[in-house]
Amino acid sequence: MPIVSIEQLDWIVQQHPAMSHTVFDTWAARKPGLATLGATLYQIGAFCDATRTCGSMAEGLTALGQDAAPQLLREIEESERGHENRFLEMARRLLIETEPEQARYLPLNDLSSTHELLRQLSVRRLNNVPGVHHKAGLLVQTVRSQLHFRQRADTRREMVAYNVGGMLAVEMLANRHIIPGEIRAIAYSDHYDVDLDQPDLAYLAEHAGENGAEAQHEKAIRKITADLLEHDNLAAFVGNGAQITCDIVGEFYDVLETVLRFG
Repeated sequence: MPIVSIEQLDWIVQQHPAMSHTVFDTWAARKPGLATLGATLYQIGAFCDATRTCGSMAEGLTALGQDAAPQLLREIEESERGHENRFLEMARRLLIETEPEQARYLPLNDLSSTHELLRQLSVRRLNNVPGVHHKAGLLVQTVRSQLHFRQRADTRREMVAYNVGGMLAVEMLANRHIIPGEIRAIAYSDHYDVDLDQPDLAYLAEHAGENGAEAQHEKAIRKITADLLEHDNLAAFVGNGAQITCDIVGEFYDVLETVLRFG
């Protein structure tokens, strides 16, 4: 089906299995052990880190005459500043909540130590999983997502359109599925003694809701996408970017859910 409108792109993303994936339901239903939690958070953190930069999309869109796009992309990147650290603050709290009696023995003195502990837990938990980058502790699906989002550095017009579609898909998924799913699994389950109002969960609180970061990101990229779709010869690339990004996220979810189910 040729892509001619933002509504058609909405349909592609909304109907994709990634948008209704059960990975966060699995997490909410069963509290993961320390190593599984560490591996899960490490994969999610690596995935999210890869989406926080827009690469050279602003330059590419300017070349296509999309004069409003660079400012919108700068606002997205600016709103992401500090979120890597907030994610690690949340991760540290969840590790402590998972093993409260052993918390004093965990190397959690600072955020760098927390990141390294997540890596070590991931290496331990995923040791026998095929395709794992053992030194980095990353699943092959996580690495694939990182490589996918690095394509945002490509300023060829077809790739700019492809990356716009991909960015629309990932921001829709983040706003409508990832952040709500993480809130269910972390704040609304009985696994952890935490609340969204607590400073350690600022990462989720800042991303959630109609006025949260993800809703604003989706609004901005929808504007950029709608404008770009006026280039009829680029619409197919936008659609491919959205579809392939959803596929990559779905594959990432599949393996992450397997890790959660057996840990």
